[in-house]
Amino acid sequence: MTTLRRRSLLAASAAVALTASTRETASAAAAPPAAPYPRSLPHLIEAEQLVDYLRMADPLDQSRNQYKVAADSRQTVLTWGTPGRPASYRALAQCGTFVTSTLLRGYGAGTAYGWATPEYFRQNFFPTESAGSGKWAPTAKEFQRGFLRAAQFQHLTQVTRPVNLKPGDLVAIDYGTSAAGNSGHVVMIREAKGLFAHPADSTLGQPADPYLFEIIDCTSAPHGDPNGGNLANYEAYPDSRFQPTRDASGNVVQVQHGTGAGYGHLVIYGARSTGLFAGYRWSVNSSTAYRVQSRPLSAARVFLP
Repeated sequence: MTTLRRRSLLAASAAVALTASTRETASAAAAPPAAPYPRSLPHLIEAEQLVDYLRMADPLDQSRNQYKVAADSRQTVLTWGTPGRPASYRALAQCGTFVTSTLLRGYGAGTAYGWATPEYFRQNFFPTESAGSGKWAPTAKEFQRGFLRAAQFQHLTQVTRPVNLKPGDLVAIDYGTSAAGNSGHVVMIREAKGLFAHPADSTLGQPADPYLFEIIDCTSAPHGDPNGGNLANYEAYPDSRFQPTRDASGNVVQVQHGTGAGYGHLVIYGARSTGLFAGYRWSVNSSTAYRVQSRPLSAARVFLP
């Protein structure tokens, strides 16, 4: 066993012990009863299909899967190709256009539902000044503000506590900046992974429970650099856009990453006093915990009739 591997196992054991300790203090945030076979929502199925086919190629191949930066004048492209033909799938998008496209594909024209239309997003998410601009997808900031008003319009309902988040739920963060193309971030919950404690939790400024989620998103910054923290933590909760290179002994010697649509892990805090959203941490290795006071966070769930 290599020294790095022994260190990784020891670190993993420590993380498990720390997580177990935190779980004991989080009894007030009771988890919902187990559902062995929960129903997958259409937009989650569509997002997973797109990402799974994109992952069949080299994650560093930006010709098929790439985050669209604000300065990129190319049109957004999200292509659900032909099943069995991975090369026919493509993504060139931002977080907001990725989420909007999965909703359009799952509930838009030609589906059994038909409510997800450009007009639906214009009426419920866009500010007045966007009218007639040709814009079709909300930004992360607009999603975050819209989710707070989800009770006012159809097909979405607000979720206010991380312990209640389920697969398919949408979580949006407002970075508090007006920078074009980088107003915040929006993700889709794929799976709840329980509590995951970290020394950075103490910087949040209040007692809070750190809930770990596997998420689907489109980003330029994958979640959890293997070189930027505990390797065992990253290996347990990785990001599909990282491409580690290992030596003959299995040790990571180099890490590269792609961008675009993929799977990752995000920590979302619930205030211990109320259970409400208290903040987030970008990954299991991130040393920064952001408070909702500086970076507002809200969530919503698609509900089917």
